[in-house]
Amino acid sequence: MKSKIIRTVAAGVFMSLALCACEKTPEDVIVRQKGQAQNEAANAESGTAAEKESSLYQTLGAETHYTSSSGNDTGLKIQVDADVKLPDVSAIPTYEVSARPFDQEWIDKVTETFLPGGKAYDAEEYFQLTKAECKERLDMLKEALAAGNMDPYNYGKDEDGNYLYDINEEIASMENQYNEAPKEKTYTEITPMLSDENTFMGMVEMPDQSVYKYNMKEYEGMEIHIQRVSDETERSVSPDYSWIDYEMMVGFEEEEGALQPPSEEEVRDMAGISFDEAKKVADEKVQALGIEGMEVGCSDYAVRRVDVSAEQDGGTMKVTNAGYHFIYERIVQGVPIISTMEIGGALQNMEDDVTKPWIYETLDIIVNGEGLQEVNITSIYDIGDKTADSTTLMSFPEIMKIFDNMMQVSHAEAMDGMLEDIFSIDRITLGYMRIYQPDSGDQKGTLIPVWDFFGGESTRVEYEGREMKSNTYAKNNSYMTINAVDGTVIDRGLGY
Repeated sequence: MKSKIIRTVAAGVFMSLALCACEKTPEDVIVRQKGQAQNEAANAESGTAAEKESSLYQTLGAETHYTSSSGNDTGLKIQVDADVKLPDVSAIPTYEVSARPFDQEWIDKVTETFLPGGKAYDAEEYFQLTKAECKERLDMLKEALAAGNMDPYNYGKDEDGNYLYDINEEIASMENQYNEAPKEKTYTEITPMLSDENTFMGMVEMPDQSVYKYNMKEYEGMEIHIQRVSDETERSVSPDYSWIDYEMMVGFEEEEGALQPPSEEEVRDMAGISFDEAKKVADEKVQALGIEGMEVGCSDYAVRRVDVSAEQDGGTMKVTNAGYHFIYERIVQGVPIISTMEIGGALQNMEDDVTKPWIYETLDIIVNGEGLQEVNITSIYDIGDKTADSTTLMSFPEIMKIFDNMMQVSHAEAMDGMLEDIFSIDRITLGYMRIYQPDSGDQKGTLIPVWDFFGGESTRVEYEGREMKSNTYAKNNSYMTINAVDGTVIDRGLGY
């Protein structure tokens, strides 16, 4: 029998916000401030202190722009050149929060908002091939095999030289599918709703002839995914593509022969709509959804790229579409619930049979000239009563010392085998994060004030005698979350 992992999280944690630290903060810090004169110059560029500062800047001793540099002799560097964003409030209270019921009323609201007038069909039925379609694919595969082409889709080989694609296995599978395939497609219209397994997988045909995937599930919280299918080919087979943020794409591995992303101008032209026009479309949808206080927290171009196996296009990544990605954050009495790339719902380890995972609230939308391209919604909250009218926050200099200490500690082991690891922080925020009692299972928690540190990472490693470089960046990638009350580092993956 698995041994249970016992966690004691006292009720006082949620009232006093005294979370247990994930790691002890060292006493010593290696940090070289770039000088008050530079900080004052940065402040001047952003606007005068009187224009920018709220009472929180003054109370916490925070600057509107902060620069520092630290590191060690192993190649680890932490560079901060960041705008510091504080809510324009005089105090930050705490609130009870719970999961909004994932009921039919809410599902209908989502459907009516994003897919008005659409007809929904079962996804498995929708993508089922007819006998004629199966035969066409079988003939193609058999012709390729007869010609000695073991890799008709150019998937490539693994490091041992074996084909990643097994054409014989695919032929056998397609023959079985042919035997069970209908002569003609038959679609049965259905109502989007959760099944007995708390899932839904559908395809929705819209009045303008566009088609969307519509998936829902409830396990670690509410999850809703809507994605436009762009052409007839993707309507006949389950689409295999993904949207990613453009700045994340630009940071792909930099080495000789690496595929290069399109230029920003090309992406903008491909989007076919201005930023303001796209944001207006997204904002109208969010307003119709009826979630109070939702505002765009950050945004980026979004690009849709196909599977890597199909990306050989003159040395350029194969991008089939582009648009604007809007990431929304809930504003609670002037304070944002900060959205990051971390969706939460993680377990402490593989043996953890105590935690009842609960993912975070997220709402993000991709829009281009064709209209709505993708919607992701998870774990929408119901905001409850205040649990405290205000909180006593640590000063900004204290928080920055903790950040630098803990970045060096938490990434020390990762330096093994690395030549250089540079973290570049360009945005620091103070806002809310939801924490919860991990073993309760009631999906109730507390909004507490936290600091987040956003930016990118550049690495150099040596692999098989070659030096390889990579850059990663995403506007909502937080490299550390610190409890603003007691300075403990919070694991966003776990949610406490």
